Amino acid sequence: MPKGDGNRNKGKGMTWLRGNVNYQGDDCLIWPFSRDPHYGRGQVGYKGARHWAHRVMCELAHGPAPADKPQAAHNCGKGHTGCCNPRHLEWKDNSENQIDRRIHGTIEGGIGRRARLPADQIQAIQDAKGKVPQLTLAAQYGVKRGTIEYWHRKVQSS
Repeated sequence: MPKGDGNRNKGKGMTWLRGNVNYQGDDCLIWPFSRDPHYGRGQVGYKGARHWAHRVMCELAHGPAPADKPQAAHNCGKGHTGCCNPRHLEWKDNSENQIDRRIHGTIEGGIGRRARLPADQIQAIQDAKGKVPQLTLAAQYGVKRGTIEYWHRKVQSS
């Protein structure tokens, strides 16, 4: 057995998550250990790798993520504060999670520049689909080509 394997998934973080998996309070349950300095989310060692603590809590409380809903989403909008309340977590797809983030007002800074484009610029990008090359639009609006592609895809699904 490699060194350290005997203690895997038994650290303070995992002990805390397992101890709170049946938490019934309505308030946010804030992760008391290591957090990512950029996102504010809790981090925990699990299954030999570093994971978001809220994601591990969602798995412990609600089972593995379904293939069509792979994101552990916060219905409280407080993921950036380290919330791990199992009652605030549910599996969602990316679109559902991004809609929630807009509702909670936490999208700014989350997915980069495309979240901060004004509605009129987004509309102009969508209107230019197939008429103006994506690289040209990206240079015009100061974003990456992937952002233009993102908004072009959104016009199809809207």
